[in-house]
Amino acid sequence: MSFFTWDASYSVGVATIDSQHQKLVELINGLFEAMRDKKTALVVADLVRELTDYTRYHFSEEERLMEKAGFSGLLLHKKEHARFISKVREVQQKIDQGQANLIGFDLANFLKGWLKDHITGTDKNYGPVMRDAGLT
Repeated sequence: MSFFTWDASYSVGVATIDSQHQKLVELINGLFEAMRDKKTALVVADLVRELTDYTRYHFSEEERLMEKAGFSGLLLHKKEHARFISKVREVQQKIDQGQANLIGFDLANFLKGWLKDHITGTDKNYGPVMRDAGLT
């Protein structure tokens, strides 16, 4: 069984975004599995970097679609994204300083919890607006 299993309750009803969320779940699972299997710090560092890069891409796309749809919660949403990126940046700094071995399972648990809460809480709010704008 996966560490983080995608299910239909996470769908925001916008295929592009749902696909990106599923990719984030896959990346979080990959990071968890690498830590569980005691992969090298270099492997973990590469996975964190990939997750960080993809998260930035996803946030950018999500915000672009929210703007295009005229979603009124865009500014608040951007602030949530910025707080998340700040947290991930802290982890990236540890890796860049050669401290990848200090990254523990609490990172995977944080990522899983944050993404679940963000999708089921905040992201669900823009789904209807995007669908009404024809952005499914």
